[in-house]
Amino acid sequence: MTLVVANATFAGPAPSLAEICAEIEKICGQPVIAKDHGEHELREWSADIAFACTPNNTIEIYVFSPEKLAAFNADFFGELMAAARLKKLNDNGPSRTVNLRGYLGQELTLLGMAELALENLSGKLQFPFSSERRAELNQPITAKELVSRRRRAGRQSSMTNLVLAFALPIVVIWSIAVALIRLPFNLWRAWRMLS
Repeated sequence: MTLVVANATFAGPAPSLAEICAEIEKICGQPVIAKDHGEHELREWSADIAFACTPNNTIEIYVFSPEKLAAFNADFFGELMAAARLKKLNDNGPSRTVNLRGYLGQELTLLGMAELALENLSGKLQFPFSSERRAELNQPITAKELVSRRRRAGRQSSMTNLVLAFALPIVVIWSIAVALIRLPFNLWRAWRMLS
């Protein structure tokens, strides 16, 4: 599955997980559950969030720690490169970036709502919403509609996988046939170049 990534940058400290979840709930009117992973390698905090009515449809949300990143850069790139990279990070001031990660094939309403919540909490999105998309997301949604969207996304993902499963053997056979048809010409051209 393909990774879907979004982020929002804050001028000061990033909002807490509880603030983000509360803002998502305020936007859509549905309870949000969060499984906090706490501190994790290079992160200040990390969690999986989901709507309570679709608990298996999670997105990951996390914030990197500048101190841990500086230590990692020093170990990985050496002191001089780490100092240059840290200076570049510090030129932006004491900012924090909240990152969101989901996957294509899953229902992405939660990802959109989370981005909107981060923007409402004064974050600057990497890819701002159009006014139509913002209006579409900025309204309450029922649990029934969320479950329906989840099922529809699951069916679409299943159909895509089915088409790919049937197309893969055809593509492989076609590629082999083309290679075999072109083989005599490629051998003749190579022989001519060597002569």
